Amino acid sequence: MTDKITIIGIGKLGSHLYFALRKSGYKAIYRVNKNSAEKYFYDAILKSDVIFICTKDSDISNITLRLESFKPFSNSKIIFHTSGAMSSDVLAPLKDKNTFAGSFHPVQSFNSKATKDNGKFRGIYIAVEGDNKAVSKGIAIAGKLGSIPFVIRKEDKVLHHINCVIVSNYLVTLTGKISDILDKTAIPGRNKRIFFNGFKKVKLFDIYEPLIRTTIDNIVKTGTYGSLTGPVERNDIKTIELHLKNLKRLDTGLMEFYIYMGKETIKIALEKKSITKKDAKKLTDLFYKYSNK
Repeated sequence: MTDKITIIGIGKLGSHLYFALRKSGYKAIYRVNKNSAEKYFYDAILKSDVIFICTKDSDISNITLRLESFKPFSNSKIIFHTSGAMSSDVLAPLKDKNTFAGSFHPVQSFNSKATKDNGKFRGIYIAVEGDNKAVSKGIAIAGKLGSIPFVIRKEDKVLHHINCVIVSNYLVTLTGKISDILDKTAIPGRNKRIFFNGFKKVKLFDIYEPLIRTTIDNIVKTGTYGSLTGPVERNDIKTIELHLKNLKRLDTGLMEFYIYMGKETIKIALEKKSITKKDAKKLTDLFYKYSNK
């Protein structure tokens, strides 16, 4: 018998999960929001075997309290939340001999609501933790979605989520610096994109996208150390100083960002053994020379 599932919160993640579950063969999937009418909300919960709380982290405790008011449940239920940072402990008020709690975190970026299944769950990893029955069910559901489940300890969840934020959110921030440099080099009254790159019909990331994709491919294939290239890795002090001089002229904030990233890159180059400790000191001294701190 296929599980009946309720999804609470049909936002970006919840909508993608809904269509992915339907594509995977689940028929009875009820959708409710935190503000849904009490009878509709209660009826969906009552009918379900599995409940996914896909709201913002800040709403999970309130949803938990709302579900707690429905206890005791008439049938066994497994309740997941999809927070990356929080463990299943936040669902503790719901746990009893008939109710099992877990967390189910897809390692994926959902930047808009879904209107159909678009394959975002296929081939991705899903972090699962919680009660044994919840973990077993989470692994089974992830498998049906075409995802790759892995069991994580409660105490490791927040560290895992920090990695997710750095990989996804901060990568966006990092690429945003390209636009920041572009803004600083534009001539007033001119199309900054035309002025900066010299082409009349090209988008900014048309130029840099192949480099971004190749770098990510290299990291996947050869790891962090094996994929490192560039002036720090080559101990190219003249080029780095040229960068620093121009960034100082353009924007000291951008310069400080470049210096911070440069110092972190020195550590990787040292581990790779592409530079010596003596090289690293010269590079560090150069960054210190230009630093405002």
